[in-house]
Amino acid sequence: MSLSGPLGIRQGETVAITGSGGKTTLMLRLAAEWRAKRVLLSTTTSIARDEVAGSHYLYSQPEQWRAPSPAQGIHVAGIEKNGSLQAPPLRELQLAREGFDLTLLECDDSRGLPLKGWRENEPVVPYFADLTVGVTTIWPVGRPVSDSLIYQKGLFIILCGAALGESLTLAHMATAIAHPRGLFHNACGRRALLINQIKSDTEREAAKELVKLLPEEFARTLDCIVVGSLHQKEYIYLAGGSREPLSDTP
Repeated sequence: MSLSGPLGIRQGETVAITGSGGKTTLMLRLAAEWRAKRVLLSTTTSIARDEVAGSHYLYSQPEQWRAPSPAQGIHVAGIEKNGSLQAPPLRELQLAREGFDLTLLECDDSRGLPLKGWRENEPVVPYFADLTVGVTTIWPVGRPVSDSLIYQKGLFIILCGAALGESLTLAHMATAIAHPRGLFHNACGRRALLINQIKSDTEREAAKELVKLLPEEFARTLDCIVVGSLHQKEYIYLAGGSREPLSDTP
């Protein structure tokens, strides 16, 4: 089921993806939806080269992304280094995107962990982004705060108010998401929240409860909320401030 419509993605836009628990999967899913047009994938941090190996075109040298092919399909731009693609200069990325129907940028680094805390300069969302999608998951709820779950654990603790070793709660998660230094810190353009990796009815109900715990003032800043699973392609779409269901997949 398409995500571009519910997220409100329009042709010519730049979408910044932040958070943890499915950033790259979301980027590739959206790219697949637009593959009949010209899609540019890149990063403001770094992405593993093998994660985008199936793309149609790869530009790993500056002279290539400065003059990308106009062909339809999925194009990737980055500076190749030690098996990863590093961020191109933002100004060059801004210029390169003008030749594409959609630009998708991975703008955060969680080191493969489901949660993270953010430094002052994170996430690295470019000023020209039209939409910021914050990705999170809830399966760590009930597990203790630890390095195995949270990248930059100390910063996350400051955001959510949990103590080291304390079991995470939905309230902790809601606080971290809505915190000014949280998931949407440095966000540009419209905002959308994706609660990903929801695999059961129990997790779906917990995700709905998480949405209810978001402060009303924060929820009004969101254009939409998506609850579901990128892998299973099952979602519930909710309006932002009202948090009322828009539709439910079978």
